[in-house]
Amino acid sequence: AFSLSIISDTKTDEAFKRLSAWLEDCLSNHEDCKTAAANMKPFMPTRVLDLARATKDKAVLIATAQLPKPAPYACLSYCWGSDLDGVVRTVKANLKGHQTTGIPLSTLPQTIQDAATVCAKLGIRYVWIDSLCIIQDDGEDWAREAMQMCNVYSHSQLTIAAHQAAACKEGFLGKQIYGQPDWQREVKTDFGKMIPDANPKKVFLRLEESRFRSRALDPSPLETRGWTLQECILPHRIIHYTAEELIWECNTRHFCECGHVEGLTMNGTLPMVRTEIARGKGTDKIKDLAIDGWMHLVQRYSERNFTFLSDKIAAVAGLAQMVQASIPATEDSTYLAGLFLRSLPRHLLWTVESRGGSAYRPATAPDAPARSVPPRAPTWSWASVDNPVSYPRMLVDHEDREYITVHREGCFATTADGASSRGAGTMGELLLEGPVIPVKLITVESPEQHSSEGSSDSWMSRLILAWTRNGWRAKVVCDVARDFDVKVDKDGHDCWTCWTSTNWHRCEECNLKYGPRDTECIALKVGMYCVPSDRKRLFLVLERSRTVEGAWERLGVGFARVDYKNVEAEWELFDQAEVRKVRIV
Repeated sequence: AFSLSIISDTKTDEAFKRLSAWLEDCLSNHEDCKTAAANMKPFMPTRVLDLARATKDKAVLIATAQLPKPAPYACLSYCWGSDLDGVVRTVKANLKGHQTTGIPLSTLPQTIQDAATVCAKLGIRYVWIDSLCIIQDDGEDWAREAMQMCNVYSHSQLTIAAHQAAACKEGFLGKQIYGQPDWQREVKTDFGKMIPDANPKKVFLRLEESRFRSRALDPSPLETRGWTLQECILPHRIIHYTAEELIWECNTRHFCECGHVEGLTMNGTLPMVRTEIARGKGTDKIKDLAIDGWMHLVQRYSERNFTFLSDKIAAVAGLAQMVQASIPATEDSTYLAGLFLRSLPRHLLWTVESRGGSAYRPATAPDAPARSVPPRAPTWSWASVDNPVSYPRMLVDHEDREYITVHREGCFATTADGASSRGAGTMGELLLEGPVIPVKLITVESPEQHSSEGSSDSWMSRLILAWTRNGWRAKVVCDVARDFDVKVDKDGHDCWTCWTSTNWHRCEECNLKYGPRDTECIALKVGMYCVPSDRKRLFLVLERSRTVEGAWERLGVGFARVDYKNVEAEWELFDQAEVRKVRIV
């Protein structure tokens, strides 16, 4: 493939000259980027590292309140890694020293040293790095600063994304794969005239690897971490240091060194939302894009790893604030523990994903689905489980018919200390009203893997059915693992696995009777969602709460049969349902 020249080593002056040119072009000529800067209120993080205030080869941690006015600063998005022995961080004991005598750059891990080098070469005096600008052993400071991530990254002049360094000791400056002689050859030809920005007499031939395939199947270390998702979406200007080449992304352009990627976005729909907000265009289209994009984001986010799973709500709070900014002030932008109230019926219908069902498998996820202990979120929130989650595809760009009413006065989420629902240890309730019917859940052992709607490895051989008193049954994907009610060797097993979504009368031998406690589960009819090739009727399965009297907890999501000959027909599963209010915790 024809290519522009890819610099062989990002430590070279040539590399910094190229990056400086990109930055200067953006600052001077990109109208969307200039508009974004003009529309933003002045802001600086609470603390930043000053790379020019102290003696040579030192950085001083300063409180930005002492500056006469906000100044440009850079941010670093990187992986800490598991080996933190000897890694310098700001804690209560060394805070004063970091603010007075400064921090010798040579004592910092290589990734942070590299970031300081980039900033110095680009003439950026201040840089924000979480491990040094947040007091790591001060819970109040950490919580306060974590809630500022939207502002910290979105107001940065430049964010440096260190993709390939799996640990902060590794560094990110050095040789680039696509810049090596084995990958590119210089040739002289008039074809250069066809490539923008190229020398007419000089182009490069490069081996054509399926770069998008390789990145999808083998994500960089940065792309596997929970916190870094918002760090690569919120900024208005990012330089991506990948193993292959440099990639530039801003509100106006997105391109790589070789020139083969132009105008694409690495992070789906939400950067588009970010850009449109920056342009001051809060249209209904952008609002809807943000809400639908949130479901895509939740899926990708849940696939990532966390050093502390308790961070699961906090690490996406900045993106939630960005989505809220896309919703007009006259409309409801309430955000509750990972869900938006304005689209609550759809946002409630997440399902636990199969262990191998996503591109990124979080190492922190358990083998079988499980809720966090102690609880980090209400059971209705996807943040309450440790496994990846997904949304049925018809929930986006769909036709729908929803059957529940959301009583906003009964919906809330707060942390244990009464703070907003963006923090760890979030508690909350929903008050919904809709058709409800008692159900009994039957877990049937099956030799087939029932994973079409999402389930987990160790229980993909389980078929879970919601069974009503009128004999109708429907498949359910549960949030946590359940023991078998019917095993393969049990008489009548075959009729349980072969007949679902029907009221076919079973023989007495295999028919399970309702017991006195079987009213402790209910199904709440949520909606019917359609795309041209598929349509489904979805409902929530709830059980009585063991901790809150009169309330219910989520067990999972059910998928009821649709009669394609009569789509308007009522759900047989809810033939005898009554409309009632339900509190879910």
